[in-house]
Amino acid sequence: MSDALPEGHRLRIYSDKTALMDAAADYFTVRLGESPSGSRVALAGGRTPFPVYERLSAPTLRNRVPWKRVRFVLTDERCVPVTDEESNFRMANEALFAPLGVPTDRLIRIPGEDSPEKAAEKTHKLLLAWAQRVPLFDLVVLGLGNDGHVASLFPADAWLDFGVRLAVATAHPSGQPRVSLTPQALRSTRCTMFLVSGADKAEAVRDALHAPEASPRHPARMVSMGSTLWLLDREAAYLLPEAWRTEGEDAAEAAADS
Repeated sequence: MSDALPEGHRLRIYSDKTALMDAAADYFTVRLGESPSGSRVALAGGRTPFPVYERLSAPTLRNRVPWKRVRFVLTDERCVPVTDEESNFRMANEALFAPLGVPTDRLIRIPGEDSPEKAAEKTHKLLLAWAQRVPLFDLVVLGLGNDGHVASLFPADAWLDFGVRLAVATAHPSGQPRVSLTPQALRSTRCTMFLVSGADKAEAVRDALHAPEASPRHPARMVSMGSTLWLLDREAAYLLPEAWRTEGEDAAEAAADS
């Protein structure tokens, strides 16, 4: 195991989940609020970031970002109808897109109601239009599963060659079909922000940051090659070396450093 943080990675640790979510929302607004030409963001699905999205659409924060200039895509999607409770888009739409009135032409929705291959192909083609500007994203927001998965990229001894694909069909270990942005797409960003909470994630955080090199066994390292900020609560960080434990700082300072 490495004794140093991976190059380009920084940690910010907060006392509890509430403080973590507050800091993540503040960081988000600072990062995007000063972009004169608009930003492109890949958002994590699942329930962990849901409180952040609710905070961003609340009256206290919603006016800090020119939302009509921001384009969004989710990092992954379950292959279910958009009305399904498991739909990542449904959750993000209810918490963020609809309350903010984000125009539909500023969203790329992974069509979970289609077959995984068809949905991946549609998403890949839509992202190709964004690929005319490099990097693809200004900010990628990611969670981390307790098994180490990121988006819907699950730990494995090897992955298929994704080539130039920006979105691919994948599957949860249970067999549930999904669509995920590829490592190539996710690491084409100015900044990556990991948002991780809870003691059940501590081993996954430790293993990802201690991994000697990027590999399919540690998807978090495969998708973050540049400026990467880990926002953790104390429970998620408790297995990390004391020397790495930087307590939470002002969001503006964190954004300026990234």
